[in-house]
Amino acid sequence: MNAISKSEQFTIARNIPLLQALEKIGAVEDAKSKSSHTSRFFRVGDKKVVVKGQKFFIPEGKSGGGAVDLLVYLDIVQKPVEALKILIDTPSDFPFYFPSSGSKAAEPPVAALLAPEVQVAVSELPLPVLSNIEHVKNWLISTRKLDKILIEELVQKGKIYADGKRNAVFLSCNGTACEIRGTGFEKFAGKRGENSSFEIPPLPNFLNQAAFVESAIDAISLRELGFKGRIISTAGAVSKNSIGLARFLIAVGIKITAAFDSDDAGRRYTKQMQEAFECDVLVPVSKDWNDDLRLKK
Repeated sequence: MNAISKSEQFTIARNIPLLQALEKIGAVEDAKSKSSHTSRFFRVGDKKVVVKGQKFFIPEGKSGGGAVDLLVYLDIVQKPVEALKILIDTPSDFPFYFPSSGSKAAEPPVAALLAPEVQVAVSELPLPVLSNIEHVKNWLISTRKLDKILIEELVQKGKIYADGKRNAVFLSCNGTACEIRGTGFEKFAGKRGENSSFEIPPLPNFLNQAAFVESAIDAISLRELGFKGRIISTAGAVSKNSIGLARFLIAVGIKITAAFDSDDAGRRYTKQMQEAFECDVLVPVSKDWNDDLRLKK
């Protein structure tokens, strides 16, 4: 982990799903969890903690967000920096970035496997409306020309759902953020929640490759166009979190490709990455990868 700065390590650690952090420190789930659809109850030694998405609440009146603060508030560590060794000591501590073996693609994190109704525990995310999912799927498959089997799979895993305005919602890898895309005449695009990215996991034998693109739709499109490594959406901008994640991936042996749009913004994002570290560059023939895919079909 020495290849990236302490601040970048903190960014990665804070975004680890709380359920994963609790498992690492030996937390025991309380029976009360079975009676709640939005909260999970745990015991850590003589302390109790309630978890809602990436937020936690402790009976003593303490509350916060993120895995680092959780370990401090539970007195597992005395200083935040001590939490890094527990949370991100090895690549195996990141099941949502790395598969458990080379024989199959990475399994999605716990948050991504939850049914859409449970995702509302993360209060900033839009509510799922199941009656609108067929419209969203049809828009993605018919208008955006995305592969039906892949879209069905992402919907099944809770990575894509529909909100009350019939927007397509793309859930981030740890379930704490999302990209939102309008499916009507207005080209609405936005993002909600904490700093976490929508990702397409790598295929077997391509675990050492990762590409950064500008949107979730571009990520799905680039997979169809043949990129077999991990594909990460920056949701329209290259942030410090994007740079930190890329540096972390480089530190554990993953080759990075900047695969942004072929416009002024895309060239600016590519330059940001090239100035931060060495990376390959992949540019769509049209404006973006979805345009390329639609022209191909």
